[in-house]
Amino acid sequence: MKTVKKKKVSKKNKSSWRKHVDISDVDGFLESSRLEERIGTVEDVPDSELFQVDKTPSKKSQNASVKSKRRAIASRPLKCLSGLENASKVTDPLKNRTKVKNCKNAMRLKHPSAKKGKSSKLEEKKQDFAEDLWNDVKSSAEAGKTDTGLDSEWFSEKLVEHHLRDTGKAPFKVPNTARQVTSKLKAFESPHPGTSYNPRKDDHRQLLNDVIKNEETLMKKDAHLDRVTTKMFSKVAPEERDRQLLQEMSAGLGFDVEIKQEDEIKKEFPEEDTVGSINPPVERKPKSKKAQKKKAEEIKRRELVKKSKIEKKKISDIVRIGQLKQSIVKKEMKLANRRNKEDKEEAEKAFKPRRLGHRAFKEPDVDVAYPEEVTGNLRTTKNQGSVLKDRYVSLGRRNMLAPSKRQGVRRRHKVKRYVRNTHKCAMEKPINTYQPGKKK
Repeated sequence: MKTVKKKKVSKKNKSSWRKHVDISDVDGFLESSRLEERIGTVEDVPDSELFQVDKTPSKKSQNASVKSKRRAIASRPLKCLSGLENASKVTDPLKNRTKVKNCKNAMRLKHPSAKKGKSSKLEEKKQDFAEDLWNDVKSSAEAGKTDTGLDSEWFSEKLVEHHLRDTGKAPFKVPNTARQVTSKLKAFESPHPGTSYNPRKDDHRQLLNDVIKNEETLMKKDAHLDRVTTKMFSKVAPEERDRQLLQEMSAGLGFDVEIKQEDEIKKEFPEEDTVGSINPPVERKPKSKKAQKKKAEEIKRRELVKKSKIEKKKISDIVRIGQLKQSIVKKEMKLANRRNKEDKEEAEKAFKPRRLGHRAFKEPDVDVAYPEEVTGNLRTTKNQGSVLKDRYVSLGRRNMLAPSKRQGVRRRHKVKRYVRNTHKCAMEKPINTYQPGKKK
C-alpha cells in the first residue's frame, strides 16, 4: 500500500480551518445546549406536560353542534401571532432588572412622585367606544390631558408647549366669547300669515295696518328733522345775503358801508362815553385791636349758634323717626323698581340687534302684496323677497354679521398718456415710402 501524503494547507484564517477540519460535533453540541436554554431540559418539564392521559370521547362531544365547534376554534389563539410570543426560557443575566411591560408604566417608574409597586401587574386598559365624542363635558380621565393627548400630570407646561411648537401645532387661546350665544332670537322665524299667496282677509288686513303704521312713524321722523333744521331758518334772497356778508367782513376797517338797519344795530350796541374803571381805588386801612376783638367774638357766637342748630336737628330727627323710616322705604322701593327695570331692559337686549360697526342694523321693509295683487294661485303670484336676502338679514339681526352698504361699480379715472421727448422727434420725421422699381 502506498501511503497518501497529507496535503499541506494553510490554516491562517478561520474559513480555512472550517474547510479542512471537521467541527460538526462541536456545532451540534453548542446548538443542543442553546436549545435546552430556550426550551428547557426534560428534567425541568413536569409530568403533566410530558405524558397525556388518553380518554375516549363521549357521545356528547362527538355530536357537538357546529356553533360550539366554531366557538372553540374562535377561543384559540391565532397561529399568525404565535411568532410574537416569547417562548424562550433563557434566564435574565441581570437579576435586579426592573421589569416593565409598556412605556406608560416606565414613565410612572421614572417619575419621582410615582408610587412603588409591581409594574408587571399594570396592564393597559382597553379602549372603550361607549363615550359620546360630541359631548363638551370631558370625563375625569381626560380632564388632565391636553389637546395633543399628553398627560399634564406627568408633563410640565413648558415641555408640552415645546412639543406643540416643534410638531407644527402651535397652541392658541380660544377667546371666552367664541362659544357665547350672540342672540336668543331663533334662526328661522315663521313669516306673517298675511304674506301667504292665499291669505285670510283678517291676516292680510293686519299686515297692511302694520306696514301703514311703520310708514307713518318714518314720515313723522322726517317731518321732525325738516322742522328743526330746514324750516328753522328763514330764506334769504341772494342780494340780502351779499349785503350781510359785506357788513360782517367790513366791520372795524374804518370806512362806512351802506347799512339799511343802522338804527337797529345802534339800539343793540349802544356807544359808551366812559371807558375807565367803575370802582374807585382801594386804600388799605388796618383794623384796630377793638375791631379785631369784636370779630373774634362774632366768630365764636356763630360757632355756638351752629352747634345749637345741630343739637336741635338731632332732637327733631328723633321725633321724626317714623317719617324717616317711610322716606327710607320709599327710596328702597324706587331703587328696587329701577333695578327691575334695568334687569328687564338687559334681558330684552338679548332679543334685539346690537351695534357691531359704524352702521346700525335697520329692519328691512316687509314684502306685502296689495289686495288687487293677491290672486290665490301660485302660478299667477308675483315673486316677492329672496331666500338669500332673508338669511343675510337673519345673520345681522342675530349679531353674527355687521350690517354693510351695497357697493356699486367702482369708477376709475382715465389714465393720462404722455409721449416722451425722445419719441416726439421720431414721430415728426416724414415716413419713408420709397419702394424699388417705382418712379418718384
